Amino acid sequence: MGMGYAAGYADVVSPAFIEKMCPKEWSTLVAELYKDKFTMDDLAVRFQMEDDLSDEQLKAFQELVKAFDEKTGLELWLGYQDPDHGDIYDDISESYWCVGGVYTYTKAGKKYQKEIQRKSFVMFG
Repeated sequence: MGMGYAAGYADVVSPAFIEKMCPKEWSTLVAELYKDKFTMDDLAVRFQMEDDLSDEQLKAFQELVKAFDEKTGLELWLGYQDPDHGDIYDDISESYWCVGGVYTYTKAGKKYQKEIQRKSFVMFG
């Protein structure tokens, strides 16, 4: 398989916002990471690489995601953008928190949603 550029996007929220919404769960996750001398970047890379996490780290992460969803109605994900494989125009670098469930179809979009596919592309120029 060849290598090349691909477009990507994320609807990003700040760690401060997550902590504000779910202070207990945020503190628990940070404490679990601290015990193992992990950073948020380490956690994000492990998710991306599908590496194992400790049971405590995984539980703390899952509890944060659940609490955030219950509090906001938004799905929460942790991602990682490798700064060595990005571009100077990237808006994110290293770990980032993003949310899903932000957008809904318009009335016309709902009518034809089975026919609509979101596709991404990169342009050079």
